[in-house]
Amino acid sequence: MSDTGPKRRNSIFKNLVLLLILSLASTLIWYNLNERSLRQKENRAVALMDEGQNKAAIQLLLELRQDRPRPADQSRLNAYLVKCYLNLAEDPSNPLEESLHYYRKVLQIEPDKVPAVVRKRLEK
Repeated sequence: MSDTGPKRRNSIFKNLVLLLILSLASTLIWYNLNERSLRQKENRAVALMDEGQNKAAIQLLLELRQDRPRPADQSRLNAYLVKCYLNLAEDPSNPLEESLHYYRKVLQIEPDKVPAVVRKRLEK
């Protein structure tokens, strides 16, 4: 009579190790693809900012803030948002109320970036 028990256990163990390696590899691949997608989205937002399309950039940046919870990422995205909001607030073609709306957004994120005169107006 042949002893197949140890061979069978060895085969099961190898299959479990292989399954674990495949699971880890697929998780790593998914993470890298997701990270690449987020980087591309951020680069697109910056390109929109450079093109003067601040409203479109803001939409992308707000989406990215939800997908990137790390403090360093949040800080960088907030700096981009402040730049967009300030560009919109300081656009002479915008009516006063719209400019004040954008200054309020800046005030929520980074109060020091709002000029003192505007800050006093917003506090009224």
